[in-house]
Amino acid sequence: MRFSPQLLAIALNGFCFIAEGQDSLGEDPSTASPLTSARTALAEYLPDIAVKRLNLLLKEKELTPEGASEARLLLAEALIRSGAPDKVGEALASLPDSPARHYWEAIALAKEGKNSEALEKLSLIPNQATSYWQQATYNRIEIHTILGQSELAFPLIKSLREQSPTYQTKSLALLESQLYLQTSELTNAQNALAALEKSSPQALLLTGKIQLAANAPAEALLAFEQAIKSDTISLPVRRLALLGQTDALLTQGNAEHALKSLITLLETEPNSDFLQLLHSRFERILILARTKDAQDSSATLPTEKNLEKFNSILTEFVSPETLGEDANYATPAKELAYYYLARNSEIVNRLTQLTQLLSYNPDPAIAARAEFSIAKILFQQEKNEEAATHLSHIQELQPDSEIAARSADILARLAVQNNDLSEARKLFSQAANHPNLTFSEQALLNQSLLTDGKEKAPLSAIESRITSTEARATFLLEKALAATKAKAPQAREELTYFLREYPLHPRIGEARLAFIELHLNDPKPDFDLITEQFSSLPKNFRKQAPSRQYFEIAHRLGSMTEEWSMAVSSGEAHLQAFPESDSDSQFLLRLAESYYRNGDHSRARYLFTKTAEREKSSTLGDIALLFAARANLAIPTPEATEEALSILQSLSSNGGPLATDARLLQARTLLSQGEAQKALDALAYLPGAPGDQPAAALLAADAYRELSSKDADNYQKAISIYERLLSDSRTSYQRSNQIHFLIARTYRKNGRPELALEPCLRVVDFENLPAGEDIDSEWEYYYQCGFEALDILLEAQRYRAALALARKLAQTKGPGAEQAKVRADQIQLDHLLFAD
Repeated sequence: MRFSPQLLAIALNGFCFIAEGQDSLGEDPSTASPLTSARTALAEYLPDIAVKRLNLLLKEKELTPEGASEARLLLAEALIRSGAPDKVGEALASLPDSPARHYWEAIALAKEGKNSEALEKLSLIPNQATSYWQQATYNRIEIHTILGQSELAFPLIKSLREQSPTYQTKSLALLESQLYLQTSELTNAQNALAALEKSSPQALLLTGKIQLAANAPAEALLAFEQAIKSDTISLPVRRLALLGQTDALLTQGNAEHALKSLITLLETEPNSDFLQLLHSRFERILILARTKDAQDSSATLPTEKNLEKFNSILTEFVSPETLGEDANYATPAKELAYYYLARNSEIVNRLTQLTQLLSYNPDPAIAARAEFSIAKILFQQEKNEEAATHLSHIQELQPDSEIAARSADILARLAVQNNDLSEARKLFSQAANHPNLTFSEQALLNQSLLTDGKEKAPLSAIESRITSTEARATFLLEKALAATKAKAPQAREELTYFLREYPLHPRIGEARLAFIELHLNDPKPDFDLITEQFSSLPKNFRKQAPSRQYFEIAHRLGSMTEEWSMAVSSGEAHLQAFPESDSDSQFLLRLAESYYRNGDHSRARYLFTKTAEREKSSTLGDIALLFAARANLAIPTPEATEEALSILQSLSSNGGPLATDARLLQARTLLSQGEAQKALDALAYLPGAPGDQPAAALLAADAYRELSSKDADNYQKAISIYERLLSDSRTSYQRSNQIHFLIARTYRKNGRPELALEPCLRVVDFENLPAGEDIDSEWEYYYQCGFEALDILLEAQRYRAALALARKLAQTKGPGAEQAKVRADQIQLDHLLFAD
């Protein structure tokens, strides 16, 4: 069992770049310039604000060429930090080639997962550009490590150490150790850690991995356990250490403790991608749990006892926590555990439990597995139609996943049995997205053969047997389309070849649309080329094309410009050309969305409602209903609001996947109308502890605070929710500051200012600042707490304490310090406090 190189590299090192902790453009931050406010926003972790300020500056100010260049480079950094690396290419397009431009383009590409293109850009940075070259070389090593390309990474490490011996020494040691681990050079991997403290969590994690690779699970287990106990371990590294601990225990055959380790890992609430790594561990634990305890050779426990213990551990973990009185909530981690709890049940109970799991509206990845397991049971019971329904659900839940490809393959075979060759061909195309090459090629073969005619044989045999020009062209087209869907590097070449060699092929339109879609994925799409391909479509193509394909690409092309009127017009034109599209729910939903984004909420409401009526009792129908409610709420009439609330009530009570979203929107709407008690009623059945549903918890507290004017006891209920949120380990520092402020406001509203002071001062004195948290990561609620405390002290006529507090706030380095200084001067002047 191996960790993915990418996960290990990112968890241990992160993906850092040159602007971390330094001024990448060499400007003195203390010197006033048009860029100062943008730099300040970046320094205050507000990259989105920096983007807005820089765009405004570039649009409205006449900058020197040097100033414009600096602004665009800083904009690139801000875009990357704000999560929009795809826009960096456009921001830097007008700049001449330079180390700085190459660097930021490379980082943007890396953030988009385009590692090969990022490496190409980084390699263009010359050694003379020292600061850029150092970091660019380091980033190249990181990417090669993620890609498992040790032969390319080691020479770069050597070069960087020779020219910059003190640069990133510890991080380089971690990367070097990982690379040796990937190549199974375990002694070298261990020696590479010599530059690190042996007790550091990262060194211990890698030591555990090395020992595990050396088939020394006991020594690996010790290293993982020491890492887990470290006070300085980060959450990503702790998760990997727990995963390593699980693997070591499994290697020892200790199923029970391996399961407990996995449960501890699940309690950290890893994201969905990380959870996918745990399936193989659960599967192995299941196998071990169905045998005698391998840890104790003298054990005589029957298999049933092991299974009971397995189920007991899982049951204790998935037991629901509550928010309010009646709530059942399963986080993605709990959903995963419950899935294996069901898998471990007797076959007679498994179907019931898996169906119950689906009723909890689990994470799509878990729901897809549950649907697949149910389908397998139904196939065994010869209930093919019911099984096919569950397999079809997987296509909606996880359309691009491995399990969706497997289900598509089964559905395609059923379609062949039913002589629905068109549907089978489409499904085999989906199945060809499977990551296993053999599986993918077999699906692609079946798809091609359905186009050609008759036989079923391996891909290599069929390729050699295709002799007619028509069949060969069709095969090449299917191959090119499959490569395009898989985003394979050869897709562009294969499509270009087909367009050049077979311009009169009956399916040339499909090839052109695929070519257009491929170019739309470019960082800087060539819209002239795209327009040329659109104009080259056969004149009768619109009448022949699948109803949705043409519109989806046209819709995407319009929406890329963020001009939704273009999407609306292209959608309406498509609807006129294809009247049958009126019965295509997916099409109507996209068209309705276009109207909604374009501000035509009445037309959007009509289309959303129409889609919902057609797709009753389905996830798609629920999505349409939720958007119909939002469209109604955007229409400023009492009737529209009442209709929205009616829709939200229906969604809330049907237990569908959007029930929680509907309840939150319903409660927020009711609260805005002054209906606090009705808002609480809407929230009463929302799942989870406050930390599971912080948005719901804060809404409930707001409602209780509003009701406190009628019943003073209600404010204590609000306080109770706030305190439960504060005690939850998942509550961030930023959210903690907000909650302390709300606690103070609640106490003041209810005439208890003496109780309101303490939570404010706790924030002002950074008592709630977690270890390792940057003190500059949150200022908004920090200053709100500070000024709230000032008002409380002034109202209590504690002027000297108020002055001391104002001076303390003025000494901070956040955006409210200047205001605090003004307040301090005013307090001193108003109350003649000159003795200090």
